[in-house]
Amino acid sequence: MLKTHAKQAYQNTIKYRHSHRPFEIPITFFSLLIYFLVNFMTLLRFPTVHSDELWLKGIAGAAMRAQNLWVTEPFFDLYPRVPHPFRWLYVGLQSLYLRCFGDTVFAMRLLSLTFGMLSIIAFAYFLKQLKLPYQLPTLALMFNISFIYALHFGRQETMILFFMIVALGSTLTGATLWPALIVFLSIGVHPNSFLIAGAVSALMVWQIVNQKRSIRQLFYFAGILTLLFLCIVAVGSLAVPGFFSAYLKYGADLGLNSAPTRRTELFFWFWQKLYLRTGGTYDLMHIKLWLIAGALLLLSPLMTRKFTEAHAILFGTLLALFLLGRNNQLAVLFVIPWIILGITQYIYRKPREIHIFIREKNRLQAGRQRLTAIILLGVLIWHCYANLSLYERERPYQVRYDQMVASLKNVLPVDAVVLGNLNAIEAVDETHFYDLRNLGYLDAANISLEDYIRDRNIQYLIIHDEMNYIRQTSPTWDFLYVNTHYFDALFQFIETETEPVHTFENPLYAMRIAAYSGTYPWQTTVYKIHNSFYEHTDQ
Repeated sequence: MLKTHAKQAYQNTIKYRHSHRPFEIPITFFSLLIYFLVNFMTLLRFPTVHSDELWLKGIAGAAMRAQNLWVTEPFFDLYPRVPHPFRWLYVGLQSLYLRCFGDTVFAMRLLSLTFGMLSIIAFAYFLKQLKLPYQLPTLALMFNISFIYALHFGRQETMILFFMIVALGSTLTGATLWPALIVFLSIGVHPNSFLIAGAVSALMVWQIVNQKRSIRQLFYFAGILTLLFLCIVAVGSLAVPGFFSAYLKYGADLGLNSAPTRRTELFFWFWQKLYLRTGGTYDLMHIKLWLIAGALLLLSPLMTRKFTEAHAILFGTLLALFLLGRNNQLAVLFVIPWIILGITQYIYRKPREIHIFIREKNRLQAGRQRLTAIILLGVLIWHCYANLSLYERERPYQVRYDQMVASLKNVLPVDAVVLGNLNAIEAVDETHFYDLRNLGYLDAANISLEDYIRDRNIQYLIIHDEMNYIRQTSPTWDFLYVNTHYFDALFQFIETETEPVHTFENPLYAMRIAAYSGTYPWQTTVYKIHNSFYEHTDQ
């Protein structure tokens, strides 16, 4: 009897809330517009431009020039690369944005911002599908620092998140074909989109256990997805024979076929690095509270005996991340919405019995909830601001990315052929740029450093201070340049065959190791190769 009255009171409360929101749609649209504009105007301010963004931009640029998706980056001619069909959708959208907004990293980040905004809308609709209050949880996502970081980062994460939320929303409706098609489409963004399949499968298992779906539908989903994946492999094999075996070998070289014990160690270290902020070249934010909340959410079924949709999705996502075996720090984005969902379900579903005490106090209850929403929103905004403020304080020395590019353009001829770090590529024609990491494979290609430079008619070298630091602290950071086996030969070549033509302070980009970036006036030096180096060759 008590539960019946509590349920009726709860329904009356919900009905009152939904009937007293005359300004909900305009406020929501206005808030999203302001949110978009603020992020749009600060796209290049935070975080520092990462070479991964320029790497992906280079792939799109090569595809546009060749009018063919089966290309690899021109700046990697020795560094192992495998053309594959697993990025066709992302490269296509990149190309569209680069054509419309310019061939710059800003266009890359604008693409991420676009799909981040779509993810916000999709998440709000997902919450409404579950008949949960959606405004505060959606704001929690919008002001999550990991989400904002992804919005401002020119990679695929926000696009994968969008497809993930849409696929899970489709799964909630009982559909089977549509989730499979969405996962298939997302594979055209990045192979890591298979984590969406893990989350969808976990949600389907939850539905089966709760008698909302038949087990046959799960096998139907797996079968459709397998057939679609085989189609991708078939098309790829027709375009580039043997691509799949080469791609698997490339993955093996990256450690994707690690033993279970090694995979477990890597998975643990991944989360430990996020918790302790001990990343490599990625700027890591303070997200300890979110990680603790996620851990408590995973353990909560042991105490509450309730296993909700959020638990299923979170477990499925984590298992998929574990099986994929290779994740960078941005992958935390894929668990944040489900932590928010789990907290929301805990608050709004667990204590329903208490609503019997407020049957006649709907107005008071609504007022309290609005006040709570304002307080929590204030805390979220403060937490976001505190992270951004700390980010600035930790980098007292700063030269913006566009300033670095301008400094390089002032000294480099338009048609200069350059060897340097990828973060300098926008200063020259990218078809005339070679990344230093190619030198890590000189021995494998049986080429000397001099022959490599001569064969490509390289005229300038761009050297960051970080190379000297890495040389002094070897082997800790060797992997940033593949290895340091060629460093002695390179610096000897610089000493005998070049002259410095420009040196400038570049605190953020001359040192890419996040813990040291912006903490010292690191410098970048441009060296011009002597004409005598080529004259001697001609003789």
